[in-house]
Amino acid sequence: MKTWKLSTIVITLGLAISIPLALAATAWPASSATDLNIGTTILEPSGSTIYGGQLWIVDDGTWTGAVTDGGYVWSMNLDGSNKVSTHIGGDLEGITSKGSYLYLMYEYPQAVAEFDPATRTLTGNTWDLSLIDCSADTAQCLEGFVYDPINDNFLFGRQLDGYTFVKKLGTGGTVTSVGSFAPLNGYLDLSGMYMQDGTLYQIWDRNSEEPRIALGTYDPTTCAYTEYAHYVLAGDNQEGISLNGTTIYIMEDDGGIYSYTGFPTVATTVTPAPAPAPAPDYSTISSYTLSIRKGTLLVTYASGDTTTINFTIGSRATVAVSTDRTKIYMMIGTTMQTYEDGVLTDTVTFAR
Repeated sequence: MKTWKLSTIVITLGLAISIPLALAATAWPASSATDLNIGTTILEPSGSTIYGGQLWIVDDGTWTGAVTDGGYVWSMNLDGSNKVSTHIGGDLEGITSKGSYLYLMYEYPQAVAEFDPATRTLTGNTWDLSLIDCSADTAQCLEGFVYDPINDNFLFGRQLDGYTFVKKLGTGGTVTSVGSFAPLNGYLDLSGMYMQDGTLYQIWDRNSEEPRIALGTYDPTTCAYTEYAHYVLAGDNQEGISLNGTTIYIMEDDGGIYSYTGFPTVATTVTPAPAPAPAPDYSTISSYTLSIRKGTLLVTYASGDTTTINFTIGSRATVAVSTDRTKIYMMIGTTMQTYEDGVLTDTVTFAR
């Protein structure tokens, strides 16, 4: 839940301060927005995930009427149709999926609850995350949340300082800490996360910096973070993201739910390693060039590959190729050398 937005920085003369510098992000790379929440059916969308071909969203907006607190779980088709809500209660800020269940994250008090999407009810399994310290500002506590299926980890983003905490959630409510990593480039106000094809997508939306989205990865043992790319983030007050291939969905806590097409995948932002060179093919001899003056025999093969055989400059040499063109013979004085597949295979010396 957002409680403030820093729009100016006042510096008093004589006061020494240190402000982390943010690197300029690349311009937003995808299409313009398509509004999926026309009529503002969902009041304050926060975290989101894609499960079962649908977009699932947690909404911590306040409704008038019989139910006045937030804590709604919504499902909708990827085009925004067929919106269905379930009231859970509490300050829901994140949602992710593992197996056949969804997991709901509460900002404060910090916790996770398991949700069955088939019955749209809580299963009763919960995890206490109070060891992630939010004493500095409970209103800017847990905001980003995602499951990493490759490493079987859950990642939690603390809004205030942009830190990411990596945990394992076990049976019986057990929580095991793996580690944490700080944001790069002075990013603050971590508000949403998503995993796709092993790439971690994180968004920061503080107005005093330029809202941005970063693509990266983390080491599952050391939690060292590597960033692939970062972009200016479309919209404002962004609190949740999901991806379906190159279509990205962004939740804004003022009621906006937007889809954008053509967002670059990590494959388009990271230069792949060059493919290994194919193994040379020395199986069939095409031609050769003998140079007594240079002391070289250049052999060219049908594949276009070549080999060079060196011998004593000025030596009397003759060359012949086998009828099946798999061997080349070089006679130097009384010694005959046989080469096959580009290597010397036999040497015979004849008596004078």
